[in-house]
Amino acid sequence: IAGMVLFMASCGSSGSGLKGYKKTETGLLYKFHKKGDGEVSPKEGDFLDLIMIYGTGDSVLFDSRTLPTKQKMHVPMQASVFQGDIYEGLAMMKVGDSATFALVSDSVWTKLFRMPAPPPNMDSLDYIYFDITLNDILTEEEMNKQREADAAVARAEEEAAMMNYLRETYPDAIPSQTGLFYHRIQIGKGDQPKPGSMVKVHYTGYLIDGTKFDSSVDRGDPLEFPIGQGRVIAGWDEGISYMRKGETGVLIIPSSLGYGDRGSGRIPPFSTLVFEVELIDITPPAE
Repeated sequence: IAGMVLFMASCGSSGSGLKGYKKTETGLLYKFHKKGDGEVSPKEGDFLDLIMIYGTGDSVLFDSRTLPTKQKMHVPMQASVFQGDIYEGLAMMKVGDSATFALVSDSVWTKLFRMPAPPPNMDSLDYIYFDITLNDILTEEEMNKQREADAAVARAEEEAAMMNYLRETYPDAIPSQTGLFYHRIQIGKGDQPKPGSMVKVHYTGYLIDGTKFDSSVDRGDPLEFPIGQGRVIAGWDEGISYMRKGETGVLIIPSSLGYGDRGSGRIPPFSTLVFEVELIDITPPAE
């Protein structure tokens, strides 16, 4: 909240937003709010651990503090994309600094963000304001070590949360050697799919906190895919192969068999997935 207040106060409205700003030779407008105790500035190839808030001066468009808790904002330092861009501003900072940079609006959208044109209602703006707090500067080697350490912590947290979820919700779920768990609701009377079989499946997907992120049932459109050919996440290829035609059950899929450390859409990184599934039909592979 304090950062948001700082952002709004430092930018103000379009009429008063440039008060107190200094200008570089390239035209970058900047204002430092706090000087840290860092001794060096970022250089190309470094990774910057920072807080970034940007907006129009009247509204916030992005706030890195709203990213999922398992994501940190690490920005790779690079050469300027255009004169007076945010990379020029970052190169002026040291660890512990906080500052606001006013960038020419049209250049932000078309050169920095590589959009064909500014978004609707943004084409009349003079500036986009970037409020930056630089927490740390990491080398590529340090960044790789940090990623590995963060991933190890995230995997441990995911496993603990998944096991707690299983104890509370599906204590009789059957584990596989890969880490997948399967809870059978209704046993099917048909055959099991073989590698290459085309299967038709209805499903509803949840995160373990109960958030629904997808459902073929809601759309009324079952999913069809060939088993064992990598057309779906690994947890689906494995889990559906345990089922028989007509069977319903629940797949509890760790992120290692799902979307891993990157996530996908509404699915955050290192997310255990829970799918309520029904195997509707199986078409054997062609002989």
